[in-house]
Amino acid sequence: MMGHDSDLGERKCGPKGTHKKPDFFGTATVGEKGQIVIPQEARQAYEIKPGDKLLVAGKAGHKALMLIKADVLTSRIEHLNSELDFLKAMQSEEE
Repeated sequence: MMGHDSDLGERKCGPKGTHKKPDFFGTATVGEKGQIVIPQEARQAYEIKPGDKLLVAGKAGHKALMLIKADVLTSRIEHLNSELDFLKAMQSEEE
């Protein structure tokens, strides 16, 4: 499977990887209703299941889109907030 190190059985990139190079899963065609089908290999690798909410983001001036699972983003934000709270507490102790 793409994005895996055959010797180690670990992902090189992705949700639990080290982001060395992006995974490529093929193409998706936009249908008449604006829908796309995420390739099966991508859905399996990123554990995307029916009913999952995906955030669709892009950057002005760029012709690229990014998908991220809403629960993954929420979890990362909560983790960053807890790290920030810890750092603020450390700073308060030093003052």
